[in-house]
Amino acid sequence: MEKSQMTDKNLSRAFFFQGQKSEVGVLLLHGFSGSPADMRELGEYLAGHGFTVAGWRLPGHVTSPDDLNRMTAEDWLNSVVQGMNHLEKWCQSNFIVGFSFGGNLALEASSLNLVKPQGIVTVNTPMFFPQEYFHRFINPMASLMFKSIKKPWVKPEKRADYERRGKYTVIPLRALQRMYRLVVKTRQSIKLVRQPIMIIQSRLDAVVKPTSARFIHQTIGSGEKELVWADNSRHSYDQGLDKEMIFKKILTFILTKSHDSNNSSH
Repeated sequence: MEKSQMTDKNLSRAFFFQGQKSEVGVLLLHGFSGSPADMRELGEYLAGHGFTVAGWRLPGHVTSPDDLNRMTAEDWLNSVVQGMNHLEKWCQSNFIVGFSFGGNLALEASSLNLVKPQGIVTVNTPMFFPQEYFHRFINPMASLMFKSIKKPWVKPEKRADYERRGKYTVIPLRALQRMYRLVVKTRQSIKLVRQPIMIIQSRLDAVVKPTSARFIHQTIGSGEKELVWADNSRHSYDQGLDKEMIFKKILTFILTKSHDSNNSSH
């Protein structure tokens, strides 16, 4: 069966929910080699509380690993700008929630003033990886010889679910190298980010070094910042015991910061 037949198009495609509180919008960004499916349950939850929500599909995702290998950091950042421009047609006050590398894109785009969200939430966003040696020394050579490698954490019993959600079961190596370069860049550029931020990190995360969250909290230029630890979750924030707590924290952050914005504008 071909991948296109195995993918649930309704689950993996970008989504847009127009909320009752149309003045507040939320842009949801999935991670590297993931899909909007990773953000859909959170999107439905936020829309259920009245917000307008856009679950964006980053370029090169839910198409083919070869397609992702052709993408650049500029392609991904431009897509974030497009997502915010779309939301701004509907909403006056907009937030970005970025999962994993989606958080890096939100931070980088904000540091460059490409977007000006009212607030940012990062969830399991990397500044450092357990496999730093691989990213720094092995992949630059490996990417010249191989297009992709299998994701070692995708067990045979999980493969069908990954494909159903439009997520790749391999890592496109050239794209991975560009992703890593942008992550390294954000270690410095987050000093320029001024928006209120909530940093959520799973303690059991094996994909991202959990110390990344503390680094963001200590380095970012934001005056309003909060660090939230999810003690019982791995990298996939929406599949652990902390899911309800994480969703509520994000909701409270958006409610509070959008209320603060409304008060300051009067």
